[in-house]
Amino acid sequence: MSTTHLFFFFRKLGSAPVVVTPKTDFGRPVPRLVYRNWEEAAMHLSRLIQNIMNGQLNNYGDVTLTLNSTTTVISDRRLSANSNVHLVPLDQLAASESVNWYQSAAGKGTATITHLSAGTTRTFRYLIFG
Repeated sequence: MSTTHLFFFFRKLGSAPVVVTPKTDFGRPVPRLVYRNWEEAAMHLSRLIQNIMNGQLNNYGDVTLTLNSTTTVISDRRLSANSNVHLVPLDQLAASESVNWYQSAAGKGTATITHLSAGTTRTFRYLIFG
């Protein structure tokens, strides 16, 4: 949908309060958005698009792999059964471990990472896709 179409959509709503209730995808909770008028809704949408274009996707977090264990559970409300998690090492020990892990399970709000057991702390940034 082009910017012109979005503007036309918001303009047709007039100056009454705008309520946007998006449909949920993959069981994710989607907040109900209430705006005072179409200008406020258009500005919010514009900021969201600008953030996405600038790489600010809000789809990451940090995780430290569980010591002396072969699994680590990531808890994040943005995760669903269809999510894929990718790990990026944040320290030297994590970098040496970066090829020895896989996502063994995913569910609503959780993902399980299976990895080698170690007695040292390894910290990763996780990225959520899907």
